[in-house]
Amino acid sequence: MSGNLLATNTVSLSDLLSGEKRFEVPLYQRDYSWTQEHWEDLWNDILDISQDFDTKHYMGSLVLQQDQERKYKIIDGQQRITTLSIFVVAVLSILNDLIDQDNEANDNKRRAKIIRERFIGDEDPTSLRYSSKLSLNNNNKDIYERFLIQLDTPRNLRGINASSKLILKCKDYFKEKIVTYAQSELTGEYVVDFLTNQVARKLIFIQIEVEDELSAYTVFETLNARGVELSSSDLLKNYLFSLLVSSTDQDIIQRQWDKICFNVKSEDLPDFLRYYINSTERFVRSHQLFKRIKVNIQTAANAQKFLNDLEQESEVFNALKDPSSDYWSGYPEISKYLKSIKVFGAKQIYPLLMACVRKFANSEVIRVLKLIEAILFRYSVIGKLNPNSLESILSKAAVGVHSGQLTTPRAIFNELKDVYVNDGDFLQSFKKARIVTKNRKKVVRYILFKIENSLRQTELDWETNSGTIEHILPENPSDKWTEVIATRDHEEYIYRLGNYCLLSPSDNKRVGNDSLSTKQSIYQMSDYQLSNEIIDEIWNKESIECRQQMLAERAVVLWKSDYLI
Repeated sequence: MSGNLLATNTVSLSDLLSGEKRFEVPLYQRDYSWTQEHWEDLWNDILDISQDFDTKHYMGSLVLQQDQERKYKIIDGQQRITTLSIFVVAVLSILNDLIDQDNEANDNKRRAKIIRERFIGDEDPTSLRYSSKLSLNNNNKDIYERFLIQLDTPRNLRGINASSKLILKCKDYFKEKIVTYAQSELTGEYVVDFLTNQVARKLIFIQIEVEDELSAYTVFETLNARGVELSSSDLLKNYLFSLLVSSTDQDIIQRQWDKICFNVKSEDLPDFLRYYINSTERFVRSHQLFKRIKVNIQTAANAQKFLNDLEQESEVFNALKDPSSDYWSGYPEISKYLKSIKVFGAKQIYPLLMACVRKFANSEVIRVLKLIEAILFRYSVIGKLNPNSLESILSKAAVGVHSGQLTTPRAIFNELKDVYVNDGDFLQSFKKARIVTKNRKKVVRYILFKIENSLRQTELDWETNSGTIEHILPENPSDKWTEVIATRDHEEYIYRLGNYCLLSPSDNKRVGNDSLSTKQSIYQMSDYQLSNEIIDEIWNKESIECRQQMLAERAVVLWKSDYLI
């Protein structure tokens, strides 16, 4: 395979296991994790192919990396290979029962010997114990080799980890299914034929042999494996652990990785890894991430430092996503700005925020967050400008902070001037802004309360305050409204920012879909300044546009950088 990133060929289960190859699940790979749901899917697939002589079933890709001659690491596919090996053991267990029952004992002993040597492993002439073609990780190796393939059961199950118990349950599951399926035809000849001519011959894999982990990552990015899939973060973990793991330090490193995964939800882990890289060095996109890390980290010392950094940064990332985190205890301003930024949904900001928390005092972080709130609101929420351009520029600023080139919030602003929408453009965009409350209610609440708070002495929390959004031109207008705003214009103007104000839940219920003249008395008695300001006698398109002009002029002041010259 020299000179090639990968080699592929199509193989059956029989081709895969009946040769001289040996397969190893690396120490750092995840434990066996298939459950009855996955076993049932596989069993149903087996039943389908057993009904039709010519039908085959594609089991997905199997990614292997050659470690030694005829010895391969399973990079992706260990759940499927392990399960199918357990299926073979279930057949051997049935044959063993038939032998114990003196049912064609000699023939079934011969059948069991052939099946075992073909699919499972050889018998050692000294210990008379069976070796295994498949070597699982440390948490599963013992139960598989000491008990399962020896057709033995541990006496005390309480000391066995949950994953190893799944392996034992899997064997029992398939054994029961095969026995039930065979019914009165249950003979050694029948179950062996079922295994060799149905299952082993008709289950097909795409076998992919790769030279190294980078090739494996490239393959993984384009493939979807069946079952409990190997994620990109799993693959990165595998690579890091391959540089680090020995039998003595595996538990320590695994606990460190588990802490990272605890801090960062599994679905967020790939994003977190990329955000961290983009907060420390040249911008990288998702498909380049693994290659970048592999180039940077090639020694055990580098891998350990990287894990240490990830563990520390995972706490920061978790706190940035959770404004109420105790991490910000004593700094309510940080929590306030993070709540605002979170509602924008701009994930591109995380590298810069991570770098700022890493390098700045919390008092400076507050100033940065205020700046970021203004930039994102102008650029993304109101301007609706290209998020891809924003990401690379923010990441460049993050690297500047990390490297020590940008040491103040003002320096960050100077770096981000290109994405700071100027007052004139922002004013024009805000004047025409239309945000539908049905799917962006939090954004509308945030905007209205931000403006409301600028008009009063006591600040209200836009998340917890009981105030509700009032559509002055109602979402379901009565016939009276068609006299001032034509029906064809309703959809456009109902969701304009100039058509919104705030009311208490009881007041909002009282005003309902009534005309403006009916609503006015309630607006004037409201506790919210935005409602008190509505003194128009007629509410038409011109009224909404005029009010939105006024709100836009306030917005220019409220969402503004402190560092403009």
